[in-house]
Amino acid sequence: MWHRFDKYFARILLLTILMIVTVLLIFMLEAEASYEKEYTYDPIKEQVSMLAVCESSYTATAYVEHDPVTPSIGLLQFKTETFNHFSNYYGLTLDIWNPEHQKILAWHMLSDERYSHWLRCSKQLGFLP
Repeated sequence: MWHRFDKYFARILLLTILMIVTVLLIFMLEAEASYEKEYTYDPIKEQVSMLAVCESSYTATAYVEHDPVTPSIGLLQFKTETFNHFSNYYGLTLDIWNPEHQKILAWHMLSDERYSHWLRCSKQLGFLP
């Protein structure tokens, strides 16, 4: 009788170990895929950074009061009207004073090839002819 119990117990133990190893392997593969996805090269993110350097020397607090008529604000020198318009257009709730929000909105705009909103820098950087 004990012999039969030992075989049964050994099978359950083996199946449990196999399940644990399978779950760990799945977890490791998902973590690796997540890492690769997070560090995938995104040319538009690079373009946003290049525009920020050109527009404000990558200064989040940059403020040009009369540029030429209304202020240009922040990292990407957005006009308030432009920022609000495209935030609404893309269905985003963003703050013009937040540099991360400016980068998010610029990413959406550049994804739609709206380079002309940064005409001088887009031409200077070679994004537009």
